[in-house]
Amino acid sequence: MTSSPRDPGPAVAAPGGLPGLGHLPALAADPLGCLRRLRGYGGLVVIRVGTVSVHVLNAPELVYQVLVAQADGFDKGRLFEWARPVLGDGLLASGGELHRRQRRLLQPAFHRRCVPSWARVTQAETRAMCAAWRPGDTVDLVAWTRTLATRVVLRALFTSEPDERIVARVDHALPVLLRGFVPRLLRPGGPVGRVPTPGSVRFDRAARGLRAAIDEIIRSYRARPPASPAHDGCGTANTAGRGGLLALLCESGSEHDDMTARQVRDEAVTMLLAGVETTGASLAWLLHELHRDPAILARVRGETDACGGELAGTRESAPYLHEVLRENLRLHTPTWVLTRRTTRPFRCGDARIPTGAEILFSPLAMHTDPRWYPRPGVFDPDRWTRGTAPPRGAFTPFGAGVHKCIGENFAWTETAVACAVICSSWDLRATGGAAPRPGKYLGTHQPRRLLMTVEPRQRQT
Repeated sequence: MTSSPRDPGPAVAAPGGLPGLGHLPALAADPLGCLRRLRGYGGLVVIRVGTVSVHVLNAPELVYQVLVAQADGFDKGRLFEWARPVLGDGLLASGGELHRRQRRLLQPAFHRRCVPSWARVTQAETRAMCAAWRPGDTVDLVAWTRTLATRVVLRALFTSEPDERIVARVDHALPVLLRGFVPRLLRPGGPVGRVPTPGSVRFDRAARGLRAAIDEIIRSYRARPPASPAHDGCGTANTAGRGGLLALLCESGSEHDDMTARQVRDEAVTMLLAGVETTGASLAWLLHELHRDPAILARVRGETDACGGELAGTRESAPYLHEVLRENLRLHTPTWVLTRRTTRPFRCGDARIPTGAEILFSPLAMHTDPRWYPRPGVFDPDRWTRGTAPPRGAFTPFGAGVHKCIGENFAWTETAVACAVICSSWDLRATGGAAPRPGKYLGTHQPRRLLMTVEPRQRQT
């Protein structure tokens, strides 16, 4: 009998672990498939990664308690420790008072009143990149959307005109880092886990390259003259100049908020990494889904043709498009695995987790659980306007609670506007017959490749 969302039940040990390895071989062979299979054992399942016990959350109520109700009883856990060579003490990896202070400092750069500025930047950059397309071109949307997201983040958040050399360095570093996050998570503890491997050497080299690119952006920012263009009240300039996220990081007004050069870089790296890969992956999946379902595409175009690409960033102007985006985030959640670690004993109903225990959960596995989402593998935007809403904790594409993604509004705006611009002028057709396959070991859920042929949109007369 399936437990209710509010009754996760006691912890259950998953069968099938191997001596000394635990469930590591199953996780390494198919990480997401393994986590989905664990849903059948209960709301709280204990696996072993090498000799380390890991508590896997499969119940929405447990996710809610960990992320929201009892969030002060957890730190970020194993995944973020292994990511420190890249993220340092940036907002994504930090906790406690440092996280609270940094989030308060950065919040103005992500306020809803910034939406018009983000929309203008996204519209301009998307049009510029689409202008290079020629009828019949084959485009790898995974690489294309990553480059677009990089350019939008640099211009919208860092108020920096995209330097092609910097964009190329970021595009080179990010895939290497994404391929390295999950293997680092699955490495055994102790000295064995710290032995250099070819993959870890590539990871560290890419991390250094990304940090160097960010240092160059910061140096360029500091060298600008103090005069700034008109701002729209959110710390983001309409064109490149002093302002935006770097202004909040480098020019914080009080002694309490003053930041070291290393902390500025950590936050900038975090915002670039989080803002590029997640949004780029979402947009790639979205374009794939739209162009395999003509009926959904026609409804999206009906809305966006009426409101214009820039206004598509608001739910009020394009409500159906935003339900399409929500469904895309459910079926193709970019952040597919997260970790936490208990700093005190945890209790929720019959579920108990001791202090110091590693916790893992998969938003993507939760979002495709048939208990909460009928026909979970079907792309159905109308599911959000009919039937019963999923229980709390069952839909967390941006996390929840005090650590909820600060860039949620930015991601919605960028994805909606870019989609509207592309769909207004272009038809995309899948190249080859095979459906795109997600990359197994990537830090975000994205296709390995997504080849599509572009043609000018054929409008009905």
